[in-house]
Amino acid sequence: MIRHRRHRSVAMGVGALVLACALLISPALSAAPAQAASGSEECQPAKPAPSAQPAANTPAKPEAPEQPVPATLVTPEAPRLSEVDCGTAPEVIVPTVAGVIYERTAQGDRVTITATPERGYAFPSGAATSWTLTVAATPCACTPTPIDWEDSEAFDLSFTVTQLNDGNSRWTIAGVPSGWAQSGAVFNFEYSDMFYEQLKWEVPFGTPFPDGLTAAWTSFIHTERTSGNGTYAGGLLHGDFKLEDPRIDVKRQEVEALEMNKVKYERDDLSFWTGTRTAQQVLDLSVTAPVNSCGALETRQYRYAAGYSLT
Repeated sequence: MIRHRRHRSVAMGVGALVLACALLISPALSAAPAQAASGSEECQPAKPAPSAQPAANTPAKPEAPEQPVPATLVTPEAPRLSEVDCGTAPEVIVPTVAGVIYERTAQGDRVTITATPERGYAFPSGAATSWTLTVAATPCACTPTPIDWEDSEAFDLSFTVTQLNDGNSRWTIAGVPSGWAQSGAVFNFEYSDMFYEQLKWEVPFGTPFPDGLTAAWTSFIHTERTSGNGTYAGGLLHGDFKLEDPRIDVKRQEVEALEMNKVKYERDDLSFWTGTRTAQQVLDLSVTAPVNSCGALETRQYRYAAGYSLT
């Protein structure tokens, strides 16, 4: 009796399981045709996500080079000389041109201008870039300037020398031609003052004259010289100067000679007496004056002398 119940319960359990599976499968089979007819995707099974693919090892594309901006063409203008009158040196006028740099160099009266383009500019092929200009003055037409030079002999008697209160001396020439006073005239002078003296050696009366000592006249001379510029004023030409008296040096020479002869000839009683004495002042004058309106110069030389002689 007991076995029967066991077999019966197993059969009932299996039947119940089969019924449950049928109930589950039946709705799924009836829904599938409806979903296909409506085209709905809501109940479609989810597709698997694509797996991540490794990045391809593709080299980077190089950047395109930057294209240069084309230079702006500009033609440099030539410099020019300013307009001036004859006798005047002109100036170099340098133009102002956008994109052009001008540089200037000079040597003597020649000026060179060189042009170079600024950044972003260029010169056309064959364009002039350097110019050399001469800035010398153009000579004017010359007009002669007549000068009455006179003969030097015409002034011999008008030459004088005077002492000034300040210790200097002044030579003066009167009657100078007016043409000498024109603008640009220059007066250069050299003045000399000479003193000349003779002497004879002597011994006390009754004593023998030293052997070898000359009994003839012995001469001593000295000249002082100076130079400077003369000045023209009111028809007179003069120049100031300062000199030592040449007689001082002549006297010094005589004393030195006397002392030397006393020692040489062992004669302390030796002396001398003087004879002719001459003094002379000489002025060598150089006159330079323009002889035309262009400033050409001409120079003449004159000599004036004055002096005295005492015996």
